[in-house]
Amino acid sequence: MLRKPCLLVALGLLAMLGCGGSSDSVKDDDSSSVRMFLDAYEDFCEPRLISRQFAAGKVPAKSELAKYAKYRLEVVGTPRVQGTTATAQVKLLDAKGNEVATKEWTLIKDGLAWKLENAPLP
Repeated sequence: MLRKPCLLVALGLLAMLGCGGSSDSVKDDDSSSVRMFLDAYEDFCEPRLISRQFAAGKVPAKSELAKYAKYRLEVVGTPRVQGTTATAQVKLLDAKGNEVATKEWTLIKDGLAWKLENAPLP
């Protein structure tokens, strides 16, 4: 007799907690993925590699791509994710580590990978 009420309480708790991950945990995972992508910037900032990091149709002109190699970057705060779009504040630093500017970069999700959509430079 006691088993039935316990089972109902357990089912009620499961329903309140939900099954699987929440949308917040997915956003946290995506936010972490965006940060990891941007943290790897120095590995792909060379002109011949940076073009592959932009989404299709969003690659800047070749003359602009060469400018990315001049900067290091630091992600400021936590990237914001909204579905398949993310924005991140990035601090651009010169070769000596001096801050040159802070810009907002926009990324889009391409399959499982994040790609740059708009990455303005100073």
